[in-house]
Amino acid sequence: MKGFNFCNEYPDCEKFHEMADYCLKYGANLMENLNKIQSGKIVEWLEEEDKKWRCRTCGNSIPIMTDVTLVCHWCGAALSQ
Repeated sequence: MKGFNFCNEYPDCEKFHEMADYCLKYGANLMENLNKIQSGKIVEWLEEEDKKWRCRTCGNSIPIMTDVTLVCHWCGAALSQ
């Protein structure tokens, strides 16, 4: 991908693991996501992610790395992690 420089040692790349560990704190499992995509389950993965990152009260999308208050910025409802 143009402008994206990553390790050639995936999945054993230290940079990838640092990023994956950081994202995991917010509920995004990069290793699992990439495994689903690589296995050809792209549509299923997209549907799961869309459902996962939507407010169950108002239905609007929420950012993956939401603030520590864990509330929907659209409607103010509490978000579950």
